[in-house]
Amino acid sequence: MSITWDSFRRRPGATQCYNCNYFHHSSQYCDIKTRCLKCAQEHRTSDCPIKERIENPECINCKTKSHMANSKQCPKYPKTNPKKGNPIKNNTTQNKPNR
Repeated sequence: MSITWDSFRRRPGATQCYNCNYFHHSSQYCDIKTRCLKCAQEHRTSDCPIKERIENPECINCKTKSHMANSKQCPKYPKTNPKKGNPIKNNTTQNKPNR
């Protein structure tokens, strides 16, 4: 019998709360006022009466038009740091034949 162990692989991108739609925490322990991504009212996005796609949405995080708060185009969207780990090997050296 053999057992393989895979390390945890996190979803790419920033963590965003489903309750308040701010970044870096989850809705499980969120005490901030609920905000809808589509209409900015005090209800969850899943409970929003707007079911169709909004043509020119307003971001509730940066207050600009043309994107929603969960978009990577938002200036408030957290920048991701490069992963730490094994460095990429430099393969620019040429293999010289042994004489």
